[in-house]
Amino acid sequence: MIINIRGTGGSGKTWVARQLMTRFGATPVNRDGRIIGYKLHVVPTYDVGRYNVESGGCDRVEMQDQVCDLIQTFVLGPYETAGGGCDNLPKIARSQDDIEEEVKNQAAGYHVLFEGLLVSGIYGRYRDMARAAPDFRWVFLNTPLEQCLVNTSARRVAAGKPPEFKPDATVDKYRSVRSILAKARADGMKVWDVSSNEAVELIAGWIA
Repeated sequence: MIINIRGTGGSGKTWVARQLMTRFGATPVNRDGRIIGYKLHVVPTYDVGRYNVESGGCDRVEMQDQVCDLIQTFVLGPYETAGGGCDNLPKIARSQDDIEEEVKNQAAGYHVLFEGLLVSGIYGRYRDMARAAPDFRWVFLNTPLEQCLVNTSARRVAAGKPPEFKPDATVDKYRSVRSILAKARADGMKVWDVSSNEAVELIAGWIA
């Protein structure tokens, strides 16, 4: 499963990813000394009475403890600062080609979650990826524009910058993301349009 969280600046994309990382536990994945993402530790629940060493279930079963530690989900991008996701990948890996390749590589072994402004305003190539993938899901955050602007201002303050900023780029991105939502629906994509809180519970249910 590939999960693409979309939204404008301040809509809560990174917050959603961090909530999932906290809930499931996150182990950083390093490449060339840089964090490129995190593996989430999801322990599936199942009926103990139907599983034993002989009959299957998890590959490793230990008597009544029924230990099954499967790492199932990969969150793309470093989350070492206030932002995260694709936006904070090393510059050499921030092109759309690099992001798409990394998503495909990780999807060979895990569910993959990715987000960021770098991808939120681009549709065509990810539509094509979705059509080629077994299960590609679009999660759009419907945070009101006014709240996005408030959140962006608060983020600037937290980073030691003046709270005032020109909202034009945020407004344009908001319109772009909502336009892409309409296109994805028209193209028959698997689309959800939810709040940030709803997105956490929705995705948690998918990957657990």
